[in-house]
Amino acid sequence: MSRLLDQLVLHPSNREQLKRFLARPAHALLITAPVGSGKYWLAKHLAAEVLGLDKLVAVDTHAYFIHLRPAETKQEIAIDDVRAVTTQLRLKTIGRTPIRRMVLIENAQAMSLEAQTALLKMLEEPPADTLFILTATSPQALLPTIVSRAQRLELQAVELTAAQHHFASQPAGEVERAWRLSGGRMGLLSALLSGDETHPLKEAIAEVREFLAGSAYERVVYAQALMTDRLALANFIDAASRVMQFLHHAALAKDNRQLAIKLQANRELLSEQRRQLAANAQARLVGLQLALRLRS
Repeated sequence: MSRLLDQLVLHPSNREQLKRFLARPAHALLITAPVGSGKYWLAKHLAAEVLGLDKLVAVDTHAYFIHLRPAETKQEIAIDDVRAVTTQLRLKTIGRTPIRRMVLIENAQAMSLEAQTALLKMLEEPPADTLFILTATSPQALLPTIVSRAQRLELQAVELTAAQHHFASQPAGEVERAWRLSGGRMGLLSALLSGDETHPLKEAIAEVREFLAGSAYERVVYAQALMTDRLALANFIDAASRVMQFLHHAALAKDNRQLAIKLQANRELLSEQRRQLAANAQARLVGLQLALRLRS
């Protein structure tokens, strides 16, 4: 693989998958993993490799790089956004390499049903010079027909030894603590160790701690605010799962069985809520369960 891709910390199985993909790239690749796994950065590194760029920063200004994601003021990718990409794909590219254009659809699970249908038409007859890379939290969040037309790469959690080697300049104890809290998700792990306060999952972890310390009324009020934003609710549930897993392991290590039982119940509740959201359950019902049943 390229020097840029070699800089990424990846699970060995994912690294082998990437080698095979780059040797014979398909027209579409779907990268799936929970929030905080580093899907976006992997996609950008792949774009640099495919487009023959030496520096990652050159990707964003490349003439044939198209980046589609939800606008800051919106929660979804609308059909008009996908149609705009269709218009751009009608333009011819210059060069001799087999793949000269890259379309990155970040958080593809945010596409409306109409947008996904429009994308499907592109994937059924893709331009020969174009590679589509989609990132999503789960393949179940997309139309099965879209998933079937893309190669799949499910990002695995990085191993503790790999994380410690990559962050060798940091105290080993801090790296292990961040690795356990992040669940080995490289994006969140990096944010925890670098002090990046803008990472959405890191922000959500801080909010989870405040939520658990609040009264029943304060929890309901906070949950009501989350009900209006499915992505924020999903991030909160994911962050709460990370916190509960971390605390659960600590309770088991200290042989605190009563606390461990309570935390295990919380983990099961959050796992069920994640499944409900993936199945398009009403955010209001999920939020209320979160406020009333999560135990501090």
